[in-house]
Amino acid sequence: MPLCPPARAASLQFSAVYTKDVGPTGVTARAANSTVASATVKLELRSLIAPTCRANSLRNAGRLQEVGVRADTTLLSMRNTTLASLRRRSKPTASQPTPDRIARVLGVVGCIVAIFSLTVSGLVAYRNDVRNQESEHQDFIRDTYATYREMSRFQMQQPEVAHVFVRPGDYAGEVAQVKRAFAAAGPEDRARLSLSEEAFAFYLFTSFERLVYARESPASMRSPALDRFLDRQLRYYAQNLLSNPRLLYYWRDLRGCEYYDLSTQRKYLQLVPNLSRLASDPHGPFE
Repeated sequence: MPLCPPARAASLQFSAVYTKDVGPTGVTARAANSTVASATVKLELRSLIAPTCRANSLRNAGRLQEVGVRADTTLLSMRNTTLASLRRRSKPTASQPTPDRIARVLGVVGCIVAIFSLTVSGLVAYRNDVRNQESEHQDFIRDTYATYREMSRFQMQQPEVAHVFVRPGDYAGEVAQVKRAFAAAGPEDRARLSLSEEAFAFYLFTSFERLVYARESPASMRSPALDRFLDRQLRYYAQNLLSNPRLLYYWRDLRGCEYYDLSTQRKYLQLVPNLSRLASDPHGPFE
C-alpha cells in the first residue's frame, strides 16, 4: 500500500536515525533484540504517520465534500436554467399565438365576412327590388295609356257614347249631336244604346278606381315618379270626366257608387267636392 507524502517523509527520517544509531557494525550485536527493535520501530512509525495521515484524510474529505457541494450547486443551477428555458419556449409570444387567440381571431374574421356578405346580399336584394318596382311602374303606365287608347277606340267604334267624354260645359252640344245621329233608331235600338252607354259609364268608374288603388297603395310600393303620374291622371278624371252630367246620374242618382270601394267613393267626393249640387242628366240622348 503506498504511503501518503507525510508518511513517506517520516519513514525516511526514521531510516536515517536508525542507520546512524545502529550502523553497519552493530547489526550483529543487536540481532538478538531484532524483534523488540522491529516492534519499537513500528510503534514509532505509526506514531509519526497516523496524525499526519488523519489530518490529510480530514482535509481530503473536506475538499471532497466541498467539491460535492459545488457539483450539486452546479447541477441545480443547470436544472433551473433548463427549466427556465423550457418555460420560455412553452410561454406564448406575439409571434406564436395561443389556440384561444387564433380561435378569437377566426371568430372575428368570420363575423366580418358574415356581415359583409349580409350587406352585399341586402344591397343586391334592394337593387333587384328597385328594378322590379320600376318595371311594375312602367307596366302600370303602359296599361293606363292602353285604357285611354281603348276609350278612344270606343268613341270611334261606338259614337253613341261620345257625350260621356266631355265636360259639363260641352255636354249639351254633344248630346244634341248624338240625338241627331240616332234619331231614326227604334225602341229596341235605343234600349241597346242605353245599355251600351251605361256599360261604358261603369267602365270609366272602374278605370278611375284602379288609379285610386294605385295612389293609396303603401309607400314602399310606389315611387315619387309614379305618384306624380297618378296625381296627373286623377286630376284629368276630375276635370274632364267625373263631373259629366250623365256620369253623375249613374254614380250619384242610380247609386252606382255603391258597387265600388269606400276609398274610391271618398276620392270621388274629394275630387268633386260639390258633387251633391251638380246637375245630372237622367234621360240622355236615347229617351
